[in-house]
Amino acid sequence: TLRQDSVAVTASDDGSCVVWDVARRVRKVSFFGSTYFKTLRAHPEGTQIVTTGTDHKSTWWDPEDASIIRVIDAPTEAELSSLDISTPDGASIAVAGLDRHLRIFDYESGELTHVGAVSHAAPITACAFAPRADVVVTAAADGAIFIWRNPRAAFAALEREKETHVRRVLTGETTIDDDATIEN
Repeated sequence: TLRQDSVAVTASDDGSCVVWDVARRVRKVSFFGSTYFKTLRAHPEGTQIVTTGTDHKSTWWDPEDASIIRVIDAPTEAELSSLDISTPDGASIAVAGLDRHLRIFDYESGELTHVGAVSHAAPITACAFAPRADVVVTAAADGAIFIWRNPRAAFAALEREKETHVRRVLTGETTIDDDATIEN
């Protein structure tokens, strides 16, 4: 897997990605796409690599045998210049590019789940999840930086709150705040 300290992955404008055995200084596996790769990221579990590039596709790869797992075409013909995978769970993937929009996909299904409500004035050159994946930061060619709330994280927090409420109702559990609002 890619979680080993002795493994590195490189991508190039020539359309090649190489998984390297750093300790032995040899190539483990190579894979090729008909694109100029712009970004690659490894899933936090180290089991897959995702690339983007000039072919306006996000491609999931198996780093052991270089097989393609999934390909998603961008909704526009724009080059994809950046991607990131949420940590620590790897549940979401953020993709951005020359069309100036941020898109969030479900990692497992590849479904588009959210699109930024506004867009940058210039092409997006970088995007990254915060360590807790509660926000995504994008930077554009004109120097603008946007901080986006990750809707998936917001929905997860809402789901946890709902589960807590249901548990309290079913068990009769109350908190100090709950007692303060009860009128006798």
